[in-house]
Amino acid sequence: MSDYFGTQPTSYQTPLLVQNNFSDITNLTLARSNLGAASSDDVLKAANPIGTIIAYYGSVAPYGYLPCSGQTVSNATFPSLVTFLGGTTSAALPDLRGEFLRGWDNGRGVDTGRVIKAWQADMFASHNHGITGSVASATGGVSGNPVNPTGVNTWLTNSTGGTETRPRNVAVLYCMKAYDTPSSTYSLNVTNLVNELAGLATAPQFDNSTTRATTAFVKRSGQQYSSITPFTGSTLAGVAGHIGGFIYGYGASVNTYSLPDSAGNSLPVGACVRVANFGTTGISIARQGSDVLQSSNTTASAANQNVPPGTYIDFIYVGSLTWFMMGTGVLSVSSDFYSVLSTNGYQKLPSGLILQWGLTGQSSGSADVTVTLPIIFPNACRSINVFEGGSSASVFCTVGTASAASFTFSAWNSGASTRRAGDICYFSAIGY
Repeated sequence: MSDYFGTQPTSYQTPLLVQNNFSDITNLTLARSNLGAASSDDVLKAANPIGTIIAYYGSVAPYGYLPCSGQTVSNATFPSLVTFLGGTTSAALPDLRGEFLRGWDNGRGVDTGRVIKAWQADMFASHNHGITGSVASATGGVSGNPVNPTGVNTWLTNSTGGTETRPRNVAVLYCMKAYDTPSSTYSLNVTNLVNELAGLATAPQFDNSTTRATTAFVKRSGQQYSSITPFTGSTLAGVAGHIGGFIYGYGASVNTYSLPDSAGNSLPVGACVRVANFGTTGISIARQGSDVLQSSNTTASAANQNVPPGTYIDFIYVGSLTWFMMGTGVLSVSSDFYSVLSTNGYQKLPSGLILQWGLTGQSSGSADVTVTLPIIFPNACRSINVFEGGSSASVFCTVGTASAASFTFSAWNSGASTRRAGDICYFSAIGY
């Protein structure tokens, strides 16, 4: 097997070894650039959660962010952001233009009575401005300003300052994280990756390593079970590791296998286990948890399923705690092989032929007696045989009429035209 990714130019001095899984790339920055892939640092830089506010030193919000300008966004475009802002179909971003941000008090007691996201108007702390002057006489006043010594007077200081109260500052753009995904500039260049891996060598036919599998490897590996698990003379509890595997029992003891618990193992729809019986007695299949078993022509049941000797059953998880059963072990309940093995019963065959049998009612001494078949032949009845099973060999039976659902018969004394009464006869019927 070649150690190279395809045919390399002669100038390529450091070929990549398949088994190193790209660990021998010497220039990671160049490799990421060629592939258009993000580094772990790039991913971390884009990992701020939705709703994060940043001060951006630019006039246009960076990728993944929106300016906090009080605008309304829709759920169709920004679902995660709308949910974060408490909306359903839409929500408005805060308008932080010209605003200072203040840390939430959160119980400290510096800025009491605030809730997160609450806006607050400007305010001056209470304070006094003093006035300095001199009194000319007991009846005089402040130099240059008449006063009333016996009354109360209020003076305003001269105004000073501008139109607002502010510290020294730099204007920045407040932005909020709006996207869940990183920048499109970090998306993987699939074409470059495919070209890089185009010459990946195919592993040997039965390779069991973690080497990447080519389509050629898959084609020549054939069907393979994930595991082979034998057991005998005991019970075996199914586990998640049995999925895709082959379970077989053997020996003369009755074995019981419990299928993996679908809910407990979070099994996906389509999970399958094959159970085969190489022994001389049946294998009992149980389920775990609240699972049920179902096969063709049967309802879902928590009852155990028998795998007869020399047969197998595929147990396929179809969801809703239900395992479907397919295979030779359930042919007896399939449409082609279904049977009722009672005194009056029937057996269906894959060809469509149906065999029926049973006992008639008592014969009449005056007329034919009608016998209803165990099931109606879907198409037609081809043959009816009736015979008396009593002690007298001088009795014979005749069939009058026959249909897909029933027939008539009479019992007779041999050599005579006399009907017999009270005879219960055996019958067999063939149809399709």
